[in-house]
Amino acid sequence: MLGCNKRPRIYKSAYPVNEGPTVIYRLKPSTRNTLRRKADEEKEAADEAQAEKTLESFLANPHSSVERPNGFELIDLKEPGWTKPAVFVVYPSRPPLRRPEEAHLYFSPHHKMGVGNHSTVYHVEMVVPRSWLVHEVMCIDCVKDDVKELLEEEDGPHGERRLKKWDEKAGIVLRQETRKRPLHMMKDWADVGTVTYILKDSVNTDVMEYEGPYRVVHTRVKYQNLERGPLCVHLSKGKAHPNPLTTKVRLAAKLSNDNSEDLYMSEKEADSYQGFPKHFFEHWSGYNVWEPMQEPVPVQALVPQFYGYYLPESESGTFKSPILLIEQCGKPIVSDELSVDDR
Repeated sequence: MLGCNKRPRIYKSAYPVNEGPTVIYRLKPSTRNTLRRKADEEKEAADEAQAEKTLESFLANPHSSVERPNGFELIDLKEPGWTKPAVFVVYPSRPPLRRPEEAHLYFSPHHKMGVGNHSTVYHVEMVVPRSWLVHEVMCIDCVKDDVKELLEEEDGPHGERRLKKWDEKAGIVLRQETRKRPLHMMKDWADVGTVTYILKDSVNTDVMEYEGPYRVVHTRVKYQNLERGPLCVHLSKGKAHPNPLTTKVRLAAKLSNDNSEDLYMSEKEADSYQGFPKHFFEHWSGYNVWEPMQEPVPVQALVPQFYGYYLPESESGTFKSPILLIEQCGKPIVSDELSVDDR
């Protein structure tokens, strides 16, 4: 299910799913989709290489002035002043979100959304693995317990083997005050002159930060996923029932009419979705001011998220329409009900 940069929203079913005939569909990627997937895979490989480079540079000089890898520092930041080197815990690489090979889509003829020129749109429910939507988790409590054991193994139960450099006050805790001015945008209007808009208010922060060398510890704790077994006692504490391995999302499905022209239009629509640039699907593009409106407005996605174009595995028997899966992103626009600004 490619061609999207936002995953479907999880929700609880609003109606029961009745048993009915089952049809197997397979994804039909276009040439544009294949190229985009290749570009995404190349970016993932580049990001992984950069993460490895960051880790190598940090291990060569474990200091707060060096870019830090995925992990966190252990130190008491209550009071400013000189202190012993902080412990920096390095995480293992986080497994990527799983790409599901199979999902279950549920239709009902009673949940029609609307009718277009060449297709009919339905509310549908799709059941997918949670690992497609939710990253694997790292338990901080398990990591802290593991770090305590590792340091004790290296230093000895009473610190008799600890190196002297770990007791020297080579680092310092500083109070960092940050004052950010408000973010303004100015716009010249022919009728009112220059208007200043405040996009962000001023921000004042007062935090404690550590500067100095680190004692690096590589945790042995792994990321957790219910598909590989139960969660640890910390993450499962207080949960009478663990999260299921699958989850249900709501989408919109477009089914084509049974004629060659409408089938062609459906395929061309899917090809267009797969050819749109990624920013067409982004739900946040900052604030923009467009004439004749005089107030900044957030710009959201131009088109619904696209989740693939699917063809039935078998063409025998009665007509089975291709399925074009998109985001269920609201109600149809009725232009007669829009204000001048909305238009």
